[in-house]
Amino acid sequence: MKKDKVYYTEFHIAGVQYHEAIEVMDQMKVGDMLRLVRDEDNNYDKNAVAIFFGDTHIGYVPRCETEAFCQFLDVGWGDIFEVRLSKKLVDAHPENRLWAVAKILRRKE
Repeated sequence: MKKDKVYYTEFHIAGVQYHEAIEVMDQMKVGDMLRLVRDEDNNYDKNAVAIFFGDTHIGYVPRCETEAFCQFLDVGWGDIFEVRLSKKLVDAHPENRLWAVAKILRRKE
């Protein structure tokens, strides 16, 4: 039996205190879809990958996780990832409040 998706990684969403995450945190639920967007103009990380909840920029993929994501996004294969909110810890330190899980989807044949 072929799997439709395979676990890839789980990570904290970096920089939530510097973006609009606090404004939408009440609306977010574990399991909600998130969207990855390549941020090529980022002055701090040449491999930056922004994370959006709907149209709201909530943070970034941590620098230690970005290399593979940005390579796939750069060649137009970003749709192979399914990224969802995996943890929401409202009382935690800002860098640990939101977590995401990324899975790799099977390419349609």
